[in-house]
Amino acid sequence: MINDIEVITTQLHQSVGRKTNGASEWRIFKQPTFGTSNNNVVGYLGFAARPTTNQPAGFYAGSVTVTLATTEPDALIRYTIDGTEPTDQSPLYDQPLTFTETTVLKAVSFSNNDEILPSFVQFNTYFVDVSHTLTVVSVAGEKLLDLANGDNSLRPHGSLEYFGTDGDRKARAYGELNSHGQDSWANDQRSLDWVTRDQMGYDAALEEKIFRGTDRDEFQRIILRAAGDDNYPAANHPQNEGSAHIRDAYIHNLADRAGLRVDVRRGEKTIIYLNGKYWGYMICAKSPTTTITPTIITGKANTTSSTSSPGAIPGRNTAASRPSPTGRICMLLSSETTWPTRPTFIMSPIITTTKA
Repeated sequence: MINDIEVITTQLHQSVGRKTNGASEWRIFKQPTFGTSNNNVVGYLGFAARPTTNQPAGFYAGSVTVTLATTEPDALIRYTIDGTEPTDQSPLYDQPLTFTETTVLKAVSFSNNDEILPSFVQFNTYFVDVSHTLTVVSVAGEKLLDLANGDNSLRPHGSLEYFGTDGDRKARAYGELNSHGQDSWANDQRSLDWVTRDQMGYDAALEEKIFRGTDRDEFQRIILRAAGDDNYPAANHPQNEGSAHIRDAYIHNLADRAGLRVDVRRGEKTIIYLNGKYWGYMICAKSPTTTITPTIITGKANTTSSTSSPGAIPGRNTAASRPSPTGRICMLLSSETTWPTRPTFIMSPIITTTKA
């Protein structure tokens, strides 16, 4: 054995190497130095301790007051509440934070030791004065709303949290998002891909049993799918006013329950929030094929059941003439051949998930 070293978890685009050529000390480098010397490159001892919170992510009535702390000596905590990742220019935490509306809190410890990198991000979604009987997905990231509102050139990084029907957070991860599909991008609700990235140093997948009828409890990818091919020609056409984009999901569930031997997507209803903003209904769906593909599907929906939230955010289309949707439906889909054994599913819209 030449060397025996402990593997260090790093963040995106970072590397671990010898402090200098031939040195016994190892360091973390912000920029990998492939095939070159580390002699003139700044290396770091490690990461600051991740902040902790006194209140868990979840649902609260009236308000919630959150205290942040860190075990990192001689360090400052900086935070954001807009979904972005904190930097050394973000607000300084110096007193407990009180939230009176739904908020995604992200916090990072910054050491005053130049050889210590900022910590990993602590992130929690605090839902205030809302209650849902469905599962909830909260996604937060920089330029996330710009992507959701139509800029498909963006690939924002961010966090995702999955909450059960009991209001407890069941899974969370860090990853990236991008546009998904084509048809939905003619509508007010657009399909998005979520990919959990273990390269970011957090998790390799969402570890939770999301769907009934399957024991699978790990999903790297989910699709926020808007079911754009469910209603033609587009949301801005008068004949589509009030359309719910649930037809495709309904037919899939109907085919499954009828025992038809076809590939179908089965689903569970879900609520989605983007950067703390209510984005409407989603439906968690399971899609059988030989590969596994997580997905979430969105579309218009009435907000008269399954949630006490006021309706979804008005039309997010660059064309001012397009109508404001009253809600959104999504599906989370995974792929796996199911026959001859078929689980029972509720016949309604869906979320879709994919295993990479």
